[in-house]
Amino acid sequence: MLTAGEMSSLDGYLKANIPARVFPPGELAAYSNYGTALAGYIVERISGILFAEYVEQYIFTPLGMAHSTFRQPLPAALAVDMSGGYNYTGGAFQPGGFEFVQAYPAGSLSSTAADMARFMIAHLQDGRYNETSILEADTARLMHRQHFTHDPRLLGMAHGFFESTVNGRRIISHGGDTFLFHSGLFLLPDEGTGVFVSYNSTAGAAAGAALLEVFMDRYFPAPAPAAPEPLADHRERAQIYRGEYHLSRANFTTVEKLMALLQAVRVSVNADGELLISLMGDIKRFVEIEPGLLRSLDSDDLVVARSDESPPGVRS
Repeated sequence: MLTAGEMSSLDGYLKANIPARVFPPGELAAYSNYGTALAGYIVERISGILFAEYVEQYIFTPLGMAHSTFRQPLPAALAVDMSGGYNYTGGAFQPGGFEFVQAYPAGSLSSTAADMARFMIAHLQDGRYNETSILEADTARLMHRQHFTHDPRLLGMAHGFFESTVNGRRIISHGGDTFLFHSGLFLLPDEGTGVFVSYNSTAGAAAGAALLEVFMDRYFPAPAPAAPEPLADHRERAQIYRGEYHLSRANFTTVEKLMALLQAVRVSVNADGELLISLMGDIKRFVEIEPGLLRSLDSDDLVVARSDESPPGVRS
């Protein structure tokens, strides 16, 4: 983890770490911390003030988010309330120190659930919280609509939010992960509902999504969807998709690209002709319902499979 002394200016970091372009622009989505940090730097250049100060003036203060900051290290008034982060090693939870984030617009927010509730309410009310507006209503709605998808049959990306469906309900969300903390913000715009959760240990990485599913089953249940009707020749066609695939969000130009080998998506076929798609130990069953369109037997997931000339897309 970085220390305060190892932090450089955002300007210096961005100029020294320009990533290589590995895909043609506009064809393949891969979330980028660098891209988010660059957007924050643009805010600094246009406004003439630091990103942390800008957010305080135009978001935190108007919404009454008095326990939120992007500043590193934390101001003394907030540091006393900061939760410790823990790593489980040697049979016990070991406390860690404050985590400094170099690309700070992409991940240095320290906040509380109560403050994040104010932020979510503002989004669910088209930029308004009580009598205060931080966004024009049209701007908020623009942020929430889809801006990119790999295929018209799939969900994709809104502005800063990922699209997904659970129990047939559209959700826009964004997660935040450091080594010790794992958070998730989930909005259901059509239902006027939001969920925020944060875990302060290394084991919390997958807990947010699991909690959301339980929440949705409790408050927005849906009957089990009908089993998808596979193509008549799906058993034979399933063999086309067998193999190993790699994520678009990965390192491609440094030694860290070796990590991609540990995150491969593996596709196999079982005795029933179902495709088994495995990612990080999670295995789901799919059948082909249209040429190139795969439907999960275990969830709402859809997968579009394309040739090398066109990028694949996944909805979850």
